[in-house]
Amino acid sequence: MTTATINLWLRTSVLQKDKEQKIYLRITVSRTYKIYSTGISVLSENWDRKKQRINRKDKEHFQKNDLIEKAYFKAKDILYKFNMSDVPVTFENFEIEYLDKANFNNARLIDFMRFFIEEKQTVFAPNTIKRYNNCMVKIERFEAAIQLKQLDYNFINRFEQHLRNVLKNQHNTVAKEIKIIKTLFTEAQKRGYITSEKQLNYTINYKDIIKEFLTIEELKSLSALIDADVALNIKKVLFPFVFSCFTGLRISDIMKLKLSDFKENFRYIDITTIKTKDRLIMPISEPTRAVIMKYMDFENKRFASQFDNMLFFDTFSEQYGRQVLKTACELIGITKRITFHSGRYTFATICNSIGIPIEVTSRLLSHKTLKMTLKYAKFTDQLLSENISKWNNTFVD
Repeated sequence: MTTATINLWLRTSVLQKDKEQKIYLRITVSRTYKIYSTGISVLSENWDRKKQRINRKDKEHFQKNDLIEKAYFKAKDILYKFNMSDVPVTFENFEIEYLDKANFNNARLIDFMRFFIEEKQTVFAPNTIKRYNNCMVKIERFEAAIQLKQLDYNFINRFEQHLRNVLKNQHNTVAKEIKIIKTLFTEAQKRGYITSEKQLNYTINYKDIIKEFLTIEELKSLSALIDADVALNIKKVLFPFVFSCFTGLRISDIMKLKLSDFKENFRYIDITTIKTKDRLIMPISEPTRAVIMKYMDFENKRFASQFDNMLFFDTFSEQYGRQVLKTACELIGITKRITFHSGRYTFATICNSIGIPIEVTSRLLSHKTLKMTLKYAKFTDQLLSENISKWNNTFVD
């Protein structure tokens, strides 16, 4: 007979804005586990790992522990019932009882969406989870009562008009929200909550938009601010941004970097990327190494071994980082709309300009296809001129 175990687990890998971390039920069946949210979050120092309870330092420890216990014993009762009635202990059977999945036939769209997001917590990248949550909020404010089985062409069309005309979302933002709804529709069909005969037949495509990047000279000027007499908050944001321009790493990976991820005296980085879950071994160039050393001196981390397993760069919100970058660019006369993602475009474009093969750039960016890399690696006017000039002497007698 298959047995299952239940534990409470604090997910320390994901930090919320308030620095709290979510508590999950961890169900293990035949050495495979899945996690289910309890809906409770806590500061890590207020979590007693041995007792699996929130300690008294948390002002709401009594109420939170009560909710945790209810979730725990609900799961335990379900597994006990399975054993007593010879029902196979599987994740699917458990979820039907614990998450009331059987009720999704008459559930609201946002109820199924909330369940789907929780189910994918350990599968999707944090930014993808964030996009799904944002979309769910928009749907809830637009038409919270819409049922899953009522999802059709007309609803999506009305939602699209709401996004464009009321929320003033840009085209590609609208396209992303529609894509999420279509994914939910497909998932609901797979699980039998929507009949397979029903079709959406709703199409919306992404538009190619100009992505800003820095030229080599602009990057040099921005990097120079690190050594200039500017505010400390500008330097704290510039260090990871310049690091992104020099390495092409995503901001999500940069903000998770630890000192221990740098190998052989900062000759290369060895990490598993957050978005693609691929292992990436990246050699570190000399300009990048110089930035690292400056940052370690700036934060007094160069010879402190106790920092090995701590986050390397200071963390900050995306909105805050964007605003500080804008200020930094204005100081040196750059009027482009630069974001942290511009660092990857800058890296790819400079790689292209200095002759690094596109296949190598693609691997360094951790892309799955060259098509994606070509969207990042822009052709500068100088590169086009240098290459077209190769025709100059071709037909000269």
